Amino acid sequence: VVSDNASNITGAITINNWRQIPCFAHTLNLVVQDGLKNNIQGTLRKIKSIVEFFKRSTTGNAKLRATQVQLGLPELKLKQDVATRWNSTYDMINRILKLKDAVVTVIALLDTNLVPLTSAEWTIASQVVDILEIFNEVTVEVSAEKNVSLSKIIVYIKTIRNVLDTYLIDSSFHPQTKQIANDLKDGMTTRFAYLSELASECTLLDPRFKKAGFMGDEAKYKRAYDSVQTKLTAEFTRNPVPTSDPPTGPTHEEGSSVPKKSKMWNDFDKALERSMGQTNPTSASIVQLDRYIQEMPLGRHENPLVWWEERKKIYPGLYKIAKRRLCIVATSVPCERIFSKTGLIMNDRRNRLRASKLSQIVFLNHNWN
Repeated sequence: VVSDNASNITGAITINNWRQIPCFAHTLNLVVQDGLKNNIQGTLRKIKSIVEFFKRSTTGNAKLRATQVQLGLPELKLKQDVATRWNSTYDMINRILKLKDAVVTVIALLDTNLVPLTSAEWTIASQVVDILEIFNEVTVEVSAEKNVSLSKIIVYIKTIRNVLDTYLIDSSFHPQTKQIANDLKDGMTTRFAYLSELASECTLLDPRFKKAGFMGDEAKYKRAYDSVQTKLTAEFTRNPVPTSDPPTGPTHEEGSSVPKKSKMWNDFDKALERSMGQTNPTSASIVQLDRYIQEMPLGRHENPLVWWEERKKIYPGLYKIAKRRLCIVATSVPCERIFSKTGLIMNDRRNRLRASKLSQIVFLNHNWN
């Protein structure tokens, strides 16, 4: 079950003994909130106050639009931070930076009680946006509904950590900004200390990544390889794989006649035929898995589901496992979107819809192109 980290949801999953995959986007948002909480709250409060002023003041908002035109800036609106909305802090800071000249000018012209940002705070805000950009990009990509996403989690985590490392050694970055980068890196380590084996299996079975998707983490790759190979062996045990060149029949000594069926040798002959007609499940699983890994990787923008469909005859055992793994999403965003649509459909003016009818309408609303 893919869900957010709410205690009531995780409790229900635990009671039912289901396996849970925490929503990646929600967990990533918690990392960002924790990283900013103890570092730039003063700067964020100032920015929020400025945004709230222009949201409330008709005069201030009109003056801001006019100033944007005078300065040749694009006519944009300031955005407010919303605790429950992912990336809203990034959006708020990024937008006020784009309108910095207009905002500073209007605040200076109007008689307000607003406390303007200092030069250092503007610098820190700009650097924070640079740091949070990778988090925003990852959240937007992983929240897309039509992509195979769980296989990308390991790549996302490794990439974010690498980006944060570059900021930590950048001498031009403000010490306070470096502290934010360090706290974010610690948060990534803490929040993603344990990754489900399902995520590792998905990465290995995604033809775009395979071993390269583990980005040098040999231990994690080996665990994923062993896990998939064990499942593949079990699959071949249930459904034996015939050899490519099955035996054509028994040979006989020269001059001897073809023996008749013998009760004494009947069981032995059947066992021998079975052993000659199929490969060992363990060796077959290793051969098929290694052959898959050695094949050229798929392009990053290609569809792995199409790739597997085209190769289901080549890797029949792996194909079955890949179907069960690559269908798992990394976030709970798709079901939350459906829940929101249901709320729009089932309202006070349409409250007599039967559950079956509502389910059909929601399905059509969500899937109709």
